[in-house]
Amino acid sequence: ALLAVLFSLATLAVLRAGTGHRA
Repeated sequence: ALLAVLFSLATLAVLRAGTGHRA
């Protein structure tokens, strides 16, 4: 469960960071 949550948070963080830098 923890791994799934951490993975999801990490993915969202990366996506948000990528979008912020790109846009």
